[in-house]
Amino acid sequence: MVYAEGIYVGYKYYETRYEDAVLGQGNATNSKGSTNGGAWNYANEVSYSFGYGLSYTTFQKTLDSVDVDLSNYSAEVKVTVKNTGSVASAYPVQVYVQSPYTDYDKANKVEKAAVSLAGYNKTKILQPGESEQVTVPINMRYVFSYDYTNAKTYILDDGTYYFAVGDGAHDALNNILAAKGKTTSDGMDYNGVAGLAKTWSNSTFRTFSESETGFTVTNQFDDANLNYWMPGTVTYLTRSDWNTFPKKYTDITPTADMITRIKTDRGTDSSYTQDTTKTLDDMITNSGTNYTLMMLWDVRTDYDNAFWDELLNQMSLDDYAMVTYTLYPAIESVSVPASPNTDSPNGLNAGFNTTDNTSPYYVNPDTASDFMKSYKFNTYPTAATRAASFNTKLAEEIGHMMGNDGLWADKCGQTGPGNNTHRTAFGGRNNEYYSEDAVLGAVHGGHEVIKMTEMGLAAAPKHFAFNDQETNRQGLACFFNEQAGREIYLRNFQGSYVDGKPLYGMSSFSRIGLEPATSSVALLTTLLRDEWGWKGFTMTDMANAYMPVVASIVAGTDQWCAFSGNNFIPYTNEEAFKENPEFAWACREAAHRIMYMALNSNAVNGLASDTRVVSVTPWWQTAITGVSIAAGLLTALSFVMYIVSLIQDKKKQKG
Repeated sequence: MVYAEGIYVGYKYYETRYEDAVLGQGNATNSKGSTNGGAWNYANEVSYSFGYGLSYTTFQKTLDSVDVDLSNYSAEVKVTVKNTGSVASAYPVQVYVQSPYTDYDKANKVEKAAVSLAGYNKTKILQPGESEQVTVPINMRYVFSYDYTNAKTYILDDGTYYFAVGDGAHDALNNILAAKGKTTSDGMDYNGVAGLAKTWSNSTFRTFSESETGFTVTNQFDDANLNYWMPGTVTYLTRSDWNTFPKKYTDITPTADMITRIKTDRGTDSSYTQDTTKTLDDMITNSGTNYTLMMLWDVRTDYDNAFWDELLNQMSLDDYAMVTYTLYPAIESVSVPASPNTDSPNGLNAGFNTTDNTSPYYVNPDTASDFMKSYKFNTYPTAATRAASFNTKLAEEIGHMMGNDGLWADKCGQTGPGNNTHRTAFGGRNNEYYSEDAVLGAVHGGHEVIKMTEMGLAAAPKHFAFNDQETNRQGLACFFNEQAGREIYLRNFQGSYVDGKPLYGMSSFSRIGLEPATSSVALLTTLLRDEWGWKGFTMTDMANAYMPVVASIVAGTDQWCAFSGNNFIPYTNEEAFKENPEFAWACREAAHRIMYMALNSNAVNGLASDTRVVSVTPWWQTAITGVSIAAGLLTALSFVMYIVSLIQDKKKQKG
């Protein structure tokens, strides 16, 4: 799958081409890419622009101020909204930004959309005639562009930037064009309002190569660009010449190097390693202490506290291995409770707790109504519908409710939200994902996750990353340039992981170029943990043969979704750990992350520091085991008797 459109996904293509058609640049009005067979025309391409909506009333907007504070990577836009109609209603204030498209950008293949959503907020319900000034916060890191060919980091061009409000992306762009002095006589479909766009000037070209964690940001995904393997194969869409409209890449023949690389399963043995300095001698296990997980309660949010090592030293090599292939396991040696989890980005796929009558959220099935007994919590509006509200307060309320549902259902984790991109209208799970716009997904997802986490529900943003189709997605090799990867597909996750600070995450079935997402050091360690500073554990999507075991654990995968322990036997025995100590250390770190999730979630509700988690075998399980053994013996005896009877019959026939 070749993402040859680059950053021009959804409205960023249509609006950018529209502006270039108005400005008469980039061959924007030719027939290339047009659906009407003639010169390209916006009205023939777009029925409803991104951010478009209807209301029962009318509103008057005034763009009061734009304040940019680069030292804090932030901006604030203040907008006054007045209800000028006759019906009470709320208004979603959408702020868009246009960055200058410079000669530097053209020379270095940095693409710029004509407008990009920068931030949003929603008014309260305004009565007719009532006004409110709304402040829209903007993360300037989402305004920066990524230069993957020269600076190889984020940049901010010198020049004039436009911040505009509007009833959607197209309206905001028309307001920017109006501020540039353009009208319908220049080819606009209607005249904008110049006063709803303000400029901000950046006098110096700047690079921003330090992340919020202090990590140096530079290219990580060069080999995910098909041109890395086959130079000159992909022509990425550029606004400097719209004749580069993408073609189909259905006739690609992989090179010998590509075939060798994609067939190299670094999980077939324990030889894969990156760091030969780690030895088993450095790993102190079975230390003789008798700590429990709950003894770390006071330092539960301090992932690097030395007490974690004390707890890990108490565990065995078998413990380290077990937690990677057992879903949300109980760890008896350090009294970690099991962490029941469920699925669905649109709410927990679970009902009320009807099993544990000691739980404060227990619903007695003998006295509850049929509605209560059959109720499922995943009845929220779809992720796309929630994001379309442009309402961060609503996102927080939904996150809070999902967290509360986790308590009622006795679940401590949920695989969601879905932060993949609506790359096309035909994505099989578009209902689970927020938007085609990365900032809308990042902001809305971040607010939902913050509240889920506060309520003790471990959210797992998924599918990280580049899972933008459903059909034939297992092992799909996705090729892209790093600007598109970071600004469109990874930025969609950035708010959920960086702002929401979820306790775990789920990776994807995709390959990042030729590297499975589960074993991508660049994705799961360098970007996610080093650059973004995320703490938590990563689980695979439903485990399959495209996920190399050893390489994935070393790269930052911590747990396998529905992977039997039998699949791990060739890798997780003591001899394998001796052969590759780094693998053992990676399993130990996986245990650290999984326990961190449990301690910071509702999994430990009701536990004390002296609570002990022990394995018990209930009478019914013993009985079932006995019956199974007896049935097996009877089956074997029956088979033997059947063979004996066949032999006797043959003897009679001969006699």
